Amino acid sequence: MRRRQLAFVSIFFALIAFPLVQMAFPFVRINPVEENRAPAPLPDFRHIIVDGDGRLATPLNRWFDDLIGFRPLFIRLHNQLDFWLFHHSARVYIGQGGMLFMRDFVDTKIAHERAGAPWLQRLQDMFTALARHLDGRGIRLVIVTNPAKESVYPDRLPPEAPHLPSPSQFDKLRAFLSASSAWIYVDGQSVMGQCGDYPLYYLTDAHVTMPAGYCIAKEIVSRIAVAEGHPATFWNPSVTYSRKNRFTGGIGSFLAVLFKPTESIDLPDPLYRVEEPAPEGSFSRDPEGFFQIIYQTHEPLRAAKLPPMVLYGNSFATDYLRSGALFQFSEVHSVRNNDIPIQDALRKLPPSTQYMVVQLFEPYLNDALSYEIPQ
Repeated sequence: MRRRQLAFVSIFFALIAFPLVQMAFPFVRINPVEENRAPAPLPDFRHIIVDGDGRLATPLNRWFDDLIGFRPLFIRLHNQLDFWLFHHSARVYIGQGGMLFMRDFVDTKIAHERAGAPWLQRLQDMFTALARHLDGRGIRLVIVTNPAKESVYPDRLPPEAPHLPSPSQFDKLRAFLSASSAWIYVDGQSVMGQCGDYPLYYLTDAHVTMPAGYCIAKEIVSRIAVAEGHPATFWNPSVTYSRKNRFTGGIGSFLAVLFKPTESIDLPDPLYRVEEPAPEGSFSRDPEGFFQIIYQTHEPLRAAKLPPMVLYGNSFATDYLRSGALFQFSEVHSVRNNDIPIQDALRKLPPSTQYMVVQLFEPYLNDALSYEIPQ
């Protein structure tokens, strides 16, 4: 009996001591949870010990909770059980067929609906002002919109997800953009399924699949080609795809589980990576680091290409570049809109620019409301 009591006491103190030892001297390597935030800082202990400042109890608890040993392991274990047993996650909706949806994106769509007509009018005014500004500089605006996954597959959301009205604010914006001749509009939601039979979105990621992204890229080139007097089939590549197993997208990271869900995806064969050697042109580095990519066709071949273009977009635009679309232009400058406001991009436009492609992702439309368009 005494040995049992000693064993129980020993196990009890070991369970208390191990997390503290791991906290001070990490002896087990554990991947941190991707929380997209900094852990709580260490409070000022002088106020706690010397002055007895009770107000520091809360930040002290936050610091301890963020750094306690084995915290990532227990978080992942808890989330894994929620995922397996209840198909639930605090940050992700678990949809039909294992399709994952970001809760934040659904919440953003709700905010768009609540903002009502004034929100939509501000966006419309912004696009009109942008087109007018570019037209005054001899540049044609091309607008590309990418819908969120839940806009294309609302039927695959789980029952606990809120139901959004139809037509949505985004649908009304698409109708407005389609009706104007002041710009060229490529509606990703209407286009991305026109190039073949393939999944439009990854199950475990917010992005469209590479075949869908390539299809949008093809439409962008086609619309600009037609505007330049070329046939719509100016660029009509034939792409073959091969299957890759055990792919996990970005939404899988937000689950913070022990075993991320995986899926099989289609990759182009061969897979071109931007800035690999280009037979008809060359890439150069921007010494200021402003442009992510600068591509120029060799001089003898420029006359057969489309005019210089600037691409202002986020990660969705990556597939446009690696699809080979950039090689259809005499010159391409690419800017990531995640980090650079459009007013800065407008100031940096190369003098040769004739088209500016502005790509937007539905959940980030509010970013466009902060655009400062020169008058």
